[in-house]
Amino acid sequence: PAPEPRAPRPGLQLSPTDIARYMGCPLAYRFASVDRVPPKWDPNRAIGNSIHAALEACFREGVPEGGADKVIARFAAEMKRRGAADTAVGTQAMDRVREHVPGYLDRVRKSGVRPVGVERAFSLKVGPHMIHGRIDRIDSHPQGGHQLVDYKSGRAPFRETESGRLVLITYIEGARDAWGIEPRGAVLEYVLDGEMRSVHPDGQERAEAMELVRSVADSISAGEFEPTPGWACRTCDFNMICPAQDR
Repeated sequence: PAPEPRAPRPGLQLSPTDIARYMGCPLAYRFASVDRVPPKWDPNRAIGNSIHAALEACFREGVPEGGADKVIARFAAEMKRRGAADTAVGTQAMDRVREHVPGYLDRVRKSGVRPVGVERAFSLKVGPHMIHGRIDRIDSHPQGGHQLVDYKSGRAPFRETESGRLVLITYIEGARDAWGIEPRGAVLEYVLDGEMRSVHPDGQERAEAMELVRSVADSISAGEFEPTPGWACRTCDFNMICPAQDR
């Protein structure tokens, strides 16, 4: 059913993921975050959570020598705990972890970066709204300054998405505001693919990104949840209850 008309709320508590989800489809955001419709169980979500937990445990020790075996073992344990180890995609993910994680850790080690924070939370005020996020890893860069890292367990997309870039810029602004650092940039690391994407926004792009974040938050506050049907509907958690889908 359509939501009841209501007055806009003066300020929301949102995450960068909320902003990205709304940009993908406002109605999917409403189902997930307003109506709290439980999503269908997805082993890919368990895979992502498992690789995050394994890398967090690894990089809390810096960049340990021979850390690949520990990461692989922790990943396997997390997959089993989340019920994804015996699924077809779970088996494929285990093979990809064994194939790519040793090389990934070796590249991190050779790059000369030094992890100085993992799973660091921040809060960033954007207009009347508060954006709460968590950065997977913060590195001290050998050429000075810091670099922010966000892990991805899926395959790298053919081209960069606007919402993905916006999330990284929000992390940069959050780090600047919370800890007074000037990140050199932010990197998306596709750990199970061996690929990475980076952003190095200038001041103008950062300002424009924050205006977009505020605009999205204002739309959420005003209850604007019109669906935007597209190719992503095929894998949406809510396609069976979405009124925009043909039956």
